[in-house]
Amino acid sequence: GCAKRSGGSGLHAQASGVCEGMIEIMKSDVGYSFEPAELVNDVRRLYGEQQSLDVKEAIFSTAERNLFARFHFHESRKILNGGQTEVDIDEAAMLLSSEGDEKRLIAKAHVIACIANIHATQDHLAYSICKALNLQSVDPSKRTERLVNFHNVYEWLVSGATKKLLGKLKKSQDLRYISFLNNRAKHRSLFDVKRTVSFEQSKHGLKTVEVDGYRSRWIDELLSAAVRIQVETLRELWPVLATEVRACVVGEAR
Repeated sequence: GCAKRSGGSGLHAQASGVCEGMIEIMKSDVGYSFEPAELVNDVRRLYGEQQSLDVKEAIFSTAERNLFARFHFHESRKILNGGQTEVDIDEAAMLLSSEGDEKRLIAKAHVIACIANIHATQDHLAYSICKALNLQSVDPSKRTERLVNFHNVYEWLVSGATKKLLGKLKKSQDLRYISFLNNRAKHRSLFDVKRTVSFEQSKHGLKTVEVDGYRSRWIDELLSAAVRIQVETLRELWPVLATEVRACVVGEAR
């Protein structure tokens, strides 16, 4: 449920222009049937104008990050497939033998960008929830802006449908692997990927190299699975969050 209105204004990002066209992307491109205006208005009634802007920007940022992840995923595949959407195993083998390492590096750049955006989608989502439910006001000295991330927000939620849906993301082994790769790339070194053609498995593309106990994975399978669970969860979660915030509005009116 929502935390009560706090006395202070807290720390807030400055509002900037938000692309209203992302509403259409949320509705049509990934199948969302969610209009955030009502949720944003409810947050405004409960916690003020600035917090409602924070929520609105975080919702759009979540959608954009998810869109960017899918863009980089498709671009990496096109580069490896010689500009085509799909190629068969024999064509893939010919491309591998005729091209140098440059295509692999360009595709790898898109893969790293895709992973970064998948990871960021989680934190933008968490920020949306934190601000919509005013979770920081419970203990402002400990729940600072710097600590608003996916894992902390999950712990701050006591119970309810929103926490249950976040739990699906938290339990996903694909997203855990994404988080590992992202943090390694940010703080230690870029992970290695090999351009591979497997006639035995009838698969081709990039594969990660086994590292730190994580087995080698086909990049296409990993990224598509991670993006899919995010899209499916977001589609369910936004209306659930809006319902929880509306319950807070009704509760304050009584």
